[in-house]
Amino acid sequence: MNKVFFTYVWGPPGNPAWPLTFASKAARSHARKVLTEGDLVFAVGTKGEPTAPLDQGRVLSMFRVSDLEVNTQDYGLPRRDENPEFDSVTRFPFALHPIAVWKITSEGKRGD
Repeated sequence: MNKVFFTYVWGPPGNPAWPLTFASKAARSHARKVLTEGDLVFAVGTKGEPTAPLDQGRVLSMFRVSDLEVNTQDYGLPRRDENPEFDSVTRFPFALHPIAVWKITSEGKRGD
């Protein structure tokens, strides 16, 4: 049976989809031990910068995860050189490659 997890993100998964990112190798290793291939991870927008106001507090995407450990820099993600504290590649250099990613497009009601 698949498990469901939640994580906070700064925005939608991008196009092409971003990997599931982590700030440390230890956090990625822990997630890899806890997650089983095929588990679902819902990504929720943080309640502050740099998450866009319309994305804050909303479920933005869902990942079906794999156990393939990767590095964020290998994905050619957009960089925020003008604000390095909000640069995903620098802040979250470790990742798990997803099997599939879905962007949640319905705005629905936010639970503020």
